[in-house]
Amino acid sequence: METGRLPSIPEPLQDIFEDFLLTVPALTADPLFEDTQESSTCQTAAPSTELKLNSAVEPESRAIGAVTVMASSSTPKLTGCDSMQPPPNQAEDQYSRQCKRALHANPDSDPDWAPVQEKRPVGRPIEYKGDPDSPLLSEDQKRRVKRRIANRISASRVRQRRQEECAELREQLVASLQREQALMDHIRATECQMSVMQNQIQLLQKNVVSLDEMICCLGILYL
Repeated sequence: METGRLPSIPEPLQDIFEDFLLTVPALTADPLFEDTQESSTCQTAAPSTELKLNSAVEPESRAIGAVTVMASSSTPKLTGCDSMQPPPNQAEDQYSRQCKRALHANPDSDPDWAPVQEKRPVGRPIEYKGDPDSPLLSEDQKRRVKRRIANRISASRVRQRRQEECAELREQLVASLQREQALMDHIRATECQMSVMQNQIQLLQKNVVSLDEMICCLGILYL
């Protein structure tokens, strides 16, 4: 190992370390180095004061933070749909502005303005009293009125025919009900007659049996 070199540093790094030691005096003599050193000392001294201030302000900041958290949690959050919809007052103001613009429109200032077209009269005139050939009517109105009159007459005929058919069906229904009632009465009468005839048949059968017995007795006597 050569003399003049540091024994604790490896040989490849000793040259680099010696060059660094030679540059240190030049750096200390530079005024920029002094400014950086002062700023570093200020920065090292500042944390202690900052710690004291932080320790003094910490309870207040915690209280303010709790209040802000409670306020933020109490305020409702607006969704996308709520943010898109305007408030009711704003919508009413917008509608009133549109109405005023439509009422006080100026054709010279508004290029899109157009006069309101008059509505065409619909139906028959007020002076019309029911005559389809009235001079107050146009040709189209006359044809329309005549067609309506014809349709009304045909509809009344159809209604009358249907009413007549309904009346006939009602009469037929009443007659059928009466006939049914008469048939039921006849059935009950025939049932009564049949029961009487059955009783008579039973009596005749008994008489026949008694006659047979009498004949047998007479035959035995004659023998």
